[in-house]
Amino acid sequence: MSCNNIQKPELDPIVVYGEDFHRLQSRTLQVTLNTLNELQGRLFEWQQKNFKKEDTGIEWMALGAAEEVGEVAHVILKAKQKIRQHQAGLDETALDALADGVADTVIYLMQLCSHAGIDFGKTLFATAEEVMKRDWKNKRTDGVSE
Repeated sequence: MSCNNIQKPELDPIVVYGEDFHRLQSRTLQVTLNTLNELQGRLFEWQQKNFKKEDTGIEWMALGAAEEVGEVAHVILKAKQKIRQHQAGLDETALDALADGVADTVIYLMQLCSHAGIDFGKTLFATAEEVMKRDWKNKRTDGVSE
């Protein structure tokens, strides 16, 4: 996967939050299909450089994503129960942990796509467009049929 010659089109920026992103909270990042493709390529190259091939296949990425989703669920559960490190509920600490878990999950899924030859950004945007065509309030059977 190559990251060369990526053009960055002008789009509305989004703000990134999370424990590992405190330094970015006052900045905005433009997230586009090209930047997602570039990130997917960079992550794949980083993974190849840092891990043995036998430790980075599709199954490892699926297991990693599942483990991270578990961390997300853990934060929400403990914040709802107001126990352990999340006694204040969904406060800034909990939201930071939640953001970190979501980001880690997406990274694993992006890596899974790389191993499967799937363009993560294109798939994400195309699927989001299909999801947004659904009208669950008025078309309760499947979101699209009358």
